[in-house]
Amino acid sequence: MHGKSIEINVFLPAWLWAQQVPDEDVAKGRRIRKDAWRGPGVRFASISYGQNLSNRDSDKCRNLIESPWYRQHWGDNFRLLTTGLGLFKNDAGGSRQALSFGGQLTGFHAHIIAVDDALNILSKSFEVDRLNVIAAWDNALQTTIRSMRRPAHFAP
Repeated sequence: MHGKSIEINVFLPAWLWAQQVPDEDVAKGRRIRKDAWRGPGVRFASISYGQNLSNRDSDKCRNLIESPWYRQHWGDNFRLLTTGLGLFKNDAGGSRQALSFGGQLTGFHAHIIAVDDALNILSKSFEVDRLNVIAAWDNALQTTIRSMRRPAHFAP
């Protein structure tokens, strides 16, 4: 057991949102560090082959962020506004969305897209699924990533 799902889908968003943004940037309305995807304004998308897996890790991440330990250490950085299973947002513009390759992969903008367990190795249609994941990356996901040249603090 390696723990990659927990590290990428649970700990990484919580850690990124815990990062401090310089006061001068916050004063200008920026909630992400300049030239780095760190701070409570980061938008994060986690994609798996199954929505149930994405939702599981989203729930764990939200529970971590809402825990007394996390709130004690980083609770002054942001507060959660919405806490749905597949999507939660904070008051600094950050979000964490749980998606699957079997569902809708457009209509959101993320700074970081984590693809974890993109394929079910036990699937009877593994080769077709693999081609669909590649097509989704090429045709849909590339347009959702925020560029460093398009600063997040100006994002809608």
